[in-house]
Amino acid sequence: MTLACSDCSAPITRQSKTGRCRTCATRVTLADPVMAARRKAAHRAACAQPSYRAMMSAARAKTEAERRDDPQWKAYKVASGRRLRADYNASEAGQAANRAKRASVGQKARERMLAWCPADRRDEYTKLREKIGAPEARRMMEADIALRESARLAAMTPFERQMERVKNGARVVDKPVFRKADHDFTLGGVATGLI
Repeated sequence: MTLACSDCSAPITRQSKTGRCRTCATRVTLADPVMAARRKAAHRAACAQPSYRAMMSAARAKTEAERRDDPQWKAYKVASGRRLRADYNASEAGQAANRAKRASVGQKARERMLAWCPADRRDEYTKLREKIGAPEARRMMEADIALRESARLAAMTPFERQMERVKNGARVVDKPVFRKADHDFTLGGVATGLI
């Protein structure tokens, strides 16, 4: 006796728990909103892990390297990019969401690129960069920051410098005592010259 799918009458095995073929069972599962929400939550949790993101990035780089010279792969990517662009152009909601996020994305990129520069001196760096170019402006700013920091530290007392280091994460450790014994003999009464 042959078992058949309850939806499309395709043959199924006795191991089928849903009474459907694989194609129909997958379609029903993907259409279920509860299952979709669980799947999305699991995917978000996985993507939050840096190790998972690194693994997926490595897998993607491997795929790109393997298919770099394949003309069909290039054509597929071009067609996919055109389809995505057409979908974006047709979606007013997508364009509005993009416009709403542009400022915050730009601010995050600025913060990441200028992390080396103190926040209160970034406007000064920007003006300097426009006048003499980014590499020279950064070199000058870093030299000035180092000079000001050394002057600030020089104005501090040794105790204040130590407290500054502790505030920045240094640990307080006991200083080892490397002192010679005051006496010229051992406590056992044996002369030190015979040892």
